[in-house]
Amino acid sequence: QLASFSKEVPLFIRYLKAVTDQEKRPEAFVAFLERAKSGLVVESDVYITTEELVAVMWKNGYAEAERNALQFTFPADYKFHYPELSAMFDIPEEDTYKFCMRARIESSHIG
Repeated sequence: QLASFSKEVPLFIRYLKAVTDQEKRPEAFVAFLERAKSGLVVESDVYITTEELVAVMWKNGYAEAERNALQFTFPADYKFHYPELSAMFDIPEEDTYKFCMRARIESSHIG
């Protein structure tokens, strides 16, 4: 059982607004905003950092401008939890949850 907490995400919401506007996915922004308005409840250890995310974006062929936008917006140690990744990349939460768990295991002494 992983510990849950309520995460305030104002910086992420501003970034997501820009991404969803550019990709013409306003419904994704509204859904995330509604979910996060009282604090986004997440499992504390199910995340990837900005540095890990930028590396994954590079491996998947994202443009330098996209990676730079992320790096200039978020601190290197920002923790992107699975609901944030799901909304940002339009990927099912189950998949982003598994990806984050795998990343945490690989970076721990267990992996």
